[in-house]
Amino acid sequence: MEYIGNLDSAEQKVLVDSSILLKTLREHCAAEPTSAADAVRVLANIRDLAYENLNQIQHEYLILLSARYLAEHAVVPTDTSWQWNPRQTGGSNEPDLQGSVGAEILVSAEITTSPRPVGTIDKRMRTTLSKLNGFSGQRFYFVRTSAMATRALTIVKANNYVISVVILPHGADEL
Repeated sequence: MEYIGNLDSAEQKVLVDSSILLKTLREHCAAEPTSAADAVRVLANIRDLAYENLNQIQHEYLILLSARYLAEHAVVPTDTSWQWNPRQTGGSNEPDLQGSVGAEILVSAEITTSPRPVGTIDKRMRTTLSKLNGFSGQRFYFVRTSAMATRALTIVKANNYVISVVILPHGADEL
């Protein structure tokens, strides 16, 4: 896990990363395709350039919103040190976000950018909630839609997990 440091600086990094991606996409979409083959080639290039970053940049941003939520709602003290896995690179023993003071872990959180709990997303949610339930501190699962919150709460209750499910405010549902 990496230390976040200042949340404002981390949010600025998300803005820079987003701006670079958008600039790259605009450059690749500047010319109108003249054939189906050209159009498909442009789409393939866009996918190669953006696919991973589209999800990862959103994930980073939602982790930062989650840390702000926990701080603003006084779940953690102001001197909380934040660690994260911004690009979903954490192993099975690391959450997306962890807040601690000294050696004491106060919160562990998982964050999802998915809007709907269908298919693979639903299966992944069950695995993620099971993993999260084993972490130290208060446990939170942050989502961006009510559909995801409803499904997560069903899984939490069915398994007697001690996890708070939170729909992120500040327009996260509009992502």
